[in-house]
Amino acid sequence: MSGHSKWSNMRYRKASQDIKKDKIFTKIARELSTASKLGGTINPQYNTKLRLAIEKGLLNNMNKSTIEKILSNKLNKKKYLSNNIEHISYEGFGPGNIALIINCITNNKNRTVSVIRNSFNKIGCRLGNNGSVYYMFKKKIIISFFNKNNLDYIIDFAEKLQAEDIIFNDKIIDVIFNKRKYKTLLLDIKKNLIKPIKFKLTMIPLIKNNIDLLTKNKLLNFLNILKSNNDIKEIYHNANI
Repeated sequence: MSGHSKWSNMRYRKASQDIKKDKIFTKIARELSTASKLGGTINPQYNTKLRLAIEKGLLNNMNKSTIEKILSNKLNKKKYLSNNIEHISYEGFGPGNIALIINCITNNKNRTVSVIRNSFNKIGCRLGNNGSVYYMFKKKIIISFFNKNNLDYIIDFAEKLQAEDIIFNDKIIDVIFNKRKYKTLLLDIKKNLIKPIKFKLTMIPLIKNNIDLLTKNKLLNFLNILKSNNDIKEIYHNANI
């Protein structure tokens, strides 16, 4: 019986991982298609948004052939992209008055804002006007590496390319750079043996707010609800979790 139970658990975990992976791939595919459409070219050398989307796909183990098919509009175009695709950002205040920036890719702005507004209203929180939250953040490049046996290399890498900050976690080290260094960083990383686990443009809060356990749980539940919406691409907040 124990063997059967273990196998059932393994199948359940694999199914959950497959669902999560499919959601990630779907969002990345939409980003690729949108970036190629809005940037006017599928040549990443001349399309910054597309370069970022391609790097994101590769870091999430998306095959190069899959990326090429998406960009050539041969892979289930209707599944990933409809007409009138837009990049839209919403700002608001979540549990504990935590500031939130929500980046979306949508083909129906009214639908997207309605779902997001209802999610805020259900927990007694509110969407803000444009600019009500954005000033609390700065756009930066974050590059993440596994900590194990890589510390000396990461510090040398950060010093060589003039990083603005290094954040040490238990298993991961995040290196923060000015967004203007994107091209330099991308070229340098391709030359190195140690590859990052994450390379992305992100919004970093100028000040992080401490929250209690109850507020933390409310915020995490709210973020999970928002992330289940396929229109939502990224969420940034200023909570110290």
